[in-house]
Amino acid sequence: MFRRFRARHDLSFGFVPSRSLPRGRRLGIALNVAVFCVVKAAMEYSKSPKTPAQRGVGFVCNLFRRLNVVSPAAPVVVVLAVLVLAVKAVAAVAAPLAGLF
Repeated sequence: MFRRFRARHDLSFGFVPSRSLPRGRRLGIALNVAVFCVVKAAMEYSKSPKTPAQRGVGFVCNLFRRLNVVSPAAPVVVVLAVLVLAVKAVAAVAAPLAGLF
């Protein structure tokens, strides 16, 4: 069902699903592994937080780690929602300013 893989930096903890699984299931497993790898790297950065940035990264990592347990797509949905809200906020601020120039 799964075969082990090793990347350049030896991610021996990851799994790549075999081709016999349905496409949606493979996508879910790939999302889960991707979020896990990003969170693991960021948690290494914020292991002993000394700066506010490291504390913030640690908080976001713990949030995404918990969301990843609920559903592998949840962290991706949260990131996309935040990006959409940021673009709308910038557009709302930029629209009145566009008439000034």
